[in-house]
Amino acid sequence: MGNLGYWSTLKTARPTLLLQQGLALLFTSLEESLIPTLIGSGVNQQFLANSSVAYSSFSAPAGVSRDNADFIWSDPAYGLYDKENLGFWS
Repeated sequence: MGNLGYWSTLKTARPTLLLQQGLALLFTSLEESLIPTLIGSGVNQQFLANSSVAYSSFSAPAGVSRDNADFIWSDPAYGLYDKENLGFWS
C-alpha cells in the first residue's frame, strides 16, 4: 500500500517540490559521508603510508607483534595495504 501511495503523490507533486526534496536528500547524504571520508583520507596519508609507518603508529603502541602487524597489513580480504578495505576498519 505504501508504494501505491507514493506513486499517487508522485503523480500530483509539483516538479519544483520534487527537485527541492531531491537536492535536500543529496545534500544530507553528502554531509553524512563527506566528513568521515576526509578524516579517513587524512589518517590514510599520515599513518598508513606503508607497513613500517602503520606498525610504528598503531601496532607497536598497542603491543601487537611485528608478525601479526604484517599479517594485518597484507591480509587479502581486510588488509590495510588496500585502501578499499579501510571501510571495514572504520
